[in-house]
Amino acid sequence: MLPTLALATMIAGFAAWHYARQRHVLTLSFYFNICAMVYMVFGMAIARNNINVQFEGDLDLIGWMSVAAVAGFNVAYLIANLRSTPVYKNRSGYLPTHMSMLVVVSVGFAFEAACLLLVGPLEFLFADRVARFGKLQTMTALLYMANLINVCLPIVFMRYLEYRQRRDYRLLLVLVAHGLFLGLATISRYDLMIVLLVAGYFLEKYYGIRPVPLLCIMAAAIASTLVYKPVLYGVLLESAYPSTIDMGEYTNWIRHTFLLLQRPEVELPHDGYALALMSLFVIRPEKDSLSEWFFEEFFLDRTLLFPGVSYGFTGVWEGYSANGLIGVAMHFAFFGAFFGWLERSQTPMRRILIVFAMILTYRLFRSEAYNFVKTYAWYFAYPTAAIVLADRFLTWASGVRGAVSD
Repeated sequence: MLPTLALATMIAGFAAWHYARQRHVLTLSFYFNICAMVYMVFGMAIARNNINVQFEGDLDLIGWMSVAAVAGFNVAYLIANLRSTPVYKNRSGYLPTHMSMLVVVSVGFAFEAACLLLVGPLEFLFADRVARFGKLQTMTALLYMANLINVCLPIVFMRYLEYRQRRDYRLLLVLVAHGLFLGLATISRYDLMIVLLVAGYFLEKYYGIRPVPLLCIMAAAIASTLVYKPVLYGVLLESAYPSTIDMGEYTNWIRHTFLLLQRPEVELPHDGYALALMSLFVIRPEKDSLSEWFFEEFFLDRTLLFPGVSYGFTGVWEGYSANGLIGVAMHFAFFGAFFGWLERSQTPMRRILIVFAMILTYRLFRSEAYNFVKTYAWYFAYPTAAIVLADRFLTWASGVRGAVSD
């Protein structure tokens, strides 16, 4: 119990410090601590009520791992963010043109339509999520291109807030409606979270939404995740979910860490950090991710029944297996330094990269470093860079043609 109390106190202190520095709640630093409070403090409280007394020593150790993780992240963030530009100062800067965004969004919708046709519209939208995973596993290339829709959402949102053009507003409505519909129809908290975080982030920066109502909205959104799947399974699929309240999102990483602590003879199959580094250059390295290995090692029966499904992993164990509590602190310190560097300036494109990191912050708790690094690089940062380069090239080429014709 002591590590959980220490953890809650530490998180509250760091959150207050970050808010005093930045005066916003939807920053990477503040949002990380919100996630830590939910996944670590709330998750540990649930775990303590559902575990035998003789295993409380292991839960205490997981609690101290969490303390090391939160300390490592926040200290590294503060060091990397010392000379940051104040968040509340808007700065104009480059954004891709509306025409470029319209083309990229159209490409994304075309690939999503291809997925719908190949799987079947009804099965894609209203099938059981576990059954859908196996079918979509063979369409990763199509889904990757369809993800361009998510990449474009914050860019279009930023364009509208910067330029206030009706054409950007109409495109933004289409993207928001698409995200909300997909989040509900496919029972995907991830798709819904993207829309809510993007909207909340930009509305706070540009419209100055006060922290109290924003925190209340965030608390309501987090609470809704506990019943999101059970309710929609009953409404859309007319089938009962295994539990009335779904705690798995916040406790699976604790279960994974606990299982690994109970089986010290089990060694990780490879260096996850080397795989994360490799993923910056290869979108799909040959080695399985730690999430895939863990699922096959501990849940082999479900692996055979539901190919393509995984339960995530645990960031604290990845660090702990490398070098104990110091390894946990260093694991999260890396991400803290990266987040702090991202928020050192507030140009429009930098803000978009910040939103992408915020969207994936939850994966720091429920998965390994590779999962975050690969997804951030290939699904968000690299496509954004490609859009920017293509847009700038076309703008330059258009200017050259105009000069020649004159």
